[in-house]
Amino acid sequence: MAERDNAHATYCIRHPHVETNLGCSRCGDPICPQCLIQTPVGARCPSCANVQRSPLVTTSGSEITKAALAGIGSGLALGIVSAFVLPILGSLGLFIVIIAFGGLGYVIGGIVHRASGYKRNTQLQVVAAVSVIVAFVAMSVTLGLGAGGIFRVGPVLLGVAVGVYFAIQRVKG
Repeated sequence: MAERDNAHATYCIRHPHVETNLGCSRCGDPICPQCLIQTPVGARCPSCANVQRSPLVTTSGSEITKAALAGIGSGLALGIVSAFVLPILGSLGLFIVIIAFGGLGYVIGGIVHRASGYKRNTQLQVVAAVSVIVAFVAMSVTLGLGAGGIFRVGPVLLGVAVGVYFAIQRVKG
């Protein structure tokens, strides 16, 4: 058996134990398949590919804080207002209550979306969902319903789920 000629072997600069015949199309450095990033102009190393996350999904701590304050604040306010509107809507039918909570979630999701600078990501989805739940809790406290009283109302809980869904969809990445 013939031995391989290791004199001309090239190794990945990031993984020195991996032999490769691939090179970056920009700088020419040897790269292994694990490092390779396929771009429209060929295979590149991670440094030359310069992969960055979209600014639409990248949020700073201050953007998350602004979105959380706006979402929770609007959730509290809209929850208190809903406490006075819910009995009227309940007399119109349970389906109307579910639609109202969907609208509430849509509005809260829009507020979170706007406060974040129109960003979309998982963190903002959590903020929007929590804000709708805060609205539900504020409404139930304002109505004077204990946990047992409000959780026996199935359509209201279904409405909250619909509201959370719409809020999340407004900021979904």
